[in-house]
Amino acid sequence: MKSFSKLQIVLCLTGIFLAGAMAGGLIGFHVAQERVMDPPQPDVMARHIMQKLRSELKLTDEQAAKIEPIVRENSGAIHAIHQEAGEKTFRQIKQSQARFAPHLTAEQQQRLQAMNQQWESSLRKHSHSPTNAR
Repeated sequence: MKSFSKLQIVLCLTGIFLAGAMAGGLIGFHVAQERVMDPPQPDVMARHIMQKLRSELKLTDEQAAKIEPIVRENSGAIHAIHQEAGEKTFRQIKQSQARFAPHLTAEQQQRLQAMNQQWESSLRKHSHSPTNAR
């Protein structure tokens, strides 16, 4: 049976470590992208805000009971604003593309259309598109 030198063992372990770090980095990057694109739902946002307020302000149960409906209402309003902003952004991008598309070749226009389909699919997945209103 062949014995490995210390250098070979260190190189193998370093390779395994680097492969794991790269895989972890790629997975982390993908998860971070998903989280950035997916804003919290109003109930999740309200729960998080209430936890923060309870913790930081040391709210009594009575105070929390009075504040929570306000926080829930505000979270719903923020979510609606986010949806509206997403729809306005979507419309603006479409208008911009309609203006510059005539300056593209037929192949570039096809690629732009494919890019748009991919983007719209992603938006629908994350419910930011006016075509997938909740």
